[in-house]
Amino acid sequence: MTDRVRAEIVTQILEAASGYEDDENEEDDNLTKLMYGVSLGNTQLEEYLTLLVEDNLLRYDPKMHTYKTTKKGRIFLRAYSHIDKMLRNHHI
Repeated sequence: MTDRVRAEIVTQILEAASGYEDDENEEDDNLTKLMYGVSLGNTQLEEYLTLLVEDNLLRYDPKMHTYKTTKKGRIFLRAYSHIDKMLRNHHI
């Protein structure tokens, strides 16, 4: 798997997790929505989630059993988006 693919998966996870509000209706569906939103199996998704939590890009709420993108994760998303647009504009 290339770094580009990994970066895209990380971006998809952070984007998906940033869309969740701390709402009781999201509690049961958060992990499933993340899994289907990024088209990963449970084992692969868990590996990415662990990495992103360790790097403080995601936070896990054990009470609600949900993942949420952190401020650092949102900064990563903005930087990734900026770089991606720059490269697309230059057809790189």
